[in-house]
Amino acid sequence: AMRYVASREDKPWDRLNIVLNISDIITGNKPFGELDMMYFHILEQAGDQHTVIKILRVIDFFHFDCNISLLMGMLSTDEGGVHLAVQGLHSVLNIPALGKDSDNANQNWDNHFHFLHASFGDFLYDKDRSGIFYIDKNTKSNHIIHYALQSLSQPSLVLTNARPCLSAFK
Repeated sequence: AMRYVASREDKPWDRLNIVLNISDIITGNKPFGELDMMYFHILEQAGDQHTVIKILRVIDFFHFDCNISLLMGMLSTDEGGVHLAVQGLHSVLNIPALGKDSDNANQNWDNHFHFLHASFGDFLYDKDRSGIFYIDKNTKSNHIIHYALQSLSQPSLVLTNARPCLSAFK
């Protein structure tokens, strides 16, 4: 909650009010209801939800080996496109700074995209909790292969994206 409130993308007091008011919105007796509402709100505000879901699947699949090159390849976009898509997700994802590719610093965990909280993964794996942001553990490999093949099928992007996509399957 602190990363969300402290985000530079909005006024901290507005974000604090959202967090404080989430408990007023919750109905029922769900053990993680307030946390789920906060995660859902963060993801909902992130822009293109289809792209956000793709990014979450890639980051989840590759765990701590997900760098900017891999996301660029899987999404068929450039570095700016990846950062634009994850804008607003700093409270749930580690997002390396522009120009920081982990190919140059393989041992530096901060240069990799990853979930900041284990509870965020738990939220994403539970369809009842995450709704449209659900990641099905049984089909996530199929999605990753689809993204890689889709990226490689675009002639203008094949040379740029082939290395990260293919090296991901070593």
